[in-house]
Amino acid sequence: MTWEAVTAVASAITTVVLIATVIMARHQVQLLRRSTQLDGLMRILAEMDAPAYVSSYRFVVDELTTKMGEPEFRQRVIDGMTDESIHRYLPILAFFEKVGSFVKFGLIDPDAVYCQVGSRCVRVWNALREVIDYDRARGGPGVWDGIETLANGTVRYYRQMNPNFPDPYRPEGGSATLRL
Repeated sequence: MTWEAVTAVASAITTVVLIATVIMARHQVQLLRRSTQLDGLMRILAEMDAPAYVSSYRFVVDELTTKMGEPEFRQRVIDGMTDESIHRYLPILAFFEKVGSFVKFGLIDPDAVYCQVGSRCVRVWNALREVIDYDRARGGPGVWDGIETLANGTVRYYRQMNPNFPDPYRPEGGSATLRL
């Protein structure tokens, strides 16, 4: 056997080892990514269950329509003079804005988020549309775009899963799709 043949065999073995290493490393990176995604989702779910967010969500669902009928409350919303102790929708709105930004920038798996927190987000989005419109009138169209991304993605996700999915996201008197 010549030195050229030994070198060729050694090069072939080295190439096989490198390819196997790359395949194993890729697999490890995928496992690490999934683990990180799961950890992120678990943290989001735990945060969403915090009393402050549950209370804020209940305010949006149960009390916001009545509060928006109060002239002083409404005017403060219009003027952007909001206070978290009075305008108790702010914590859940900020929460979904943050989660939507994580989804928007690919920091967390969108489908897992849509499946776990999406329906609540869409409900909050629809309930707070008037508030968001006032904030956008003052601050521009990019205000609250994270929650909008999350709400729209959730609706697309459910429609993709089942095109005949009943429409639980219809705001009172609204159309079958999100009001954009």
